[in-house]
Amino acid sequence: MVDQPLNQIGNGGKTQRKNMVRPERFELPTYSSGGCRSIQTELRAHKYIESTTFADRHQTGHPVALGDSEKRAYNFVGVAMSKLWSIVLLLTITSLTLTCGTSGSNRQLQSIAINSVTNGEQIQFLATGTFSAPPITVSPLPVSWSLDVPPPQYTLTTEPYTFQCQNPGPFLLPLVAIAPADPNAPSTGSIYPTNKMISALARIYCP
Repeated sequence: MVDQPLNQIGNGGKTQRKNMVRPERFELPTYSSGGCRSIQTELRAHKYIESTTFADRHQTGHPVALGDSEKRAYNFVGVAMSKLWSIVLLLTITSLTLTCGTSGSNRQLQSIAINSVTNGEQIQFLATGTFSAPPITVSPLPVSWSLDVPPPQYTLTTEPYTFQCQNPGPFLLPLVAIAPADPNAPSTGSIYPTNKMISALARIYCP
């Protein structure tokens, strides 16, 4: 510290200030209100806030305030979950579409059964189809009727085939019902190739 005592010396009785150095006393350093201790306290508090999770603060009942890093984390999780659910939904719709498409395209006619009902001299024949996928049984089944060998072109109908008896006893020619194996085939078309057609025959017996 620097002290400035007044010394009366010559020079016409004028007062002169002479700088004198006084030994410094030993004093303990003190902390000001804005000193290092406050800074360290703030740093520790900041570190505690950053390290405390959202769940911990929520359980304590304190107001929840998300920092920038937490907001980014939650936004990232939200976007990831949205994308995940979108993928799951897309896969589910694709699976259902493939299942329905496969079921519809693979459904094939497997066999034809011909049933008859006799009414006096008339006999009515009705066709029933069995398929590989639901609906399994279809009656009446659209078929093309013919006696003996089918014609090159088929024409599907659900109407029963009616036979008028002339003489009692068996009729010489069989009744043939033919239909495409594909249920989505057109109602008229060629019977060739025959491996894509399903046929059945029934013997006619007049009373």
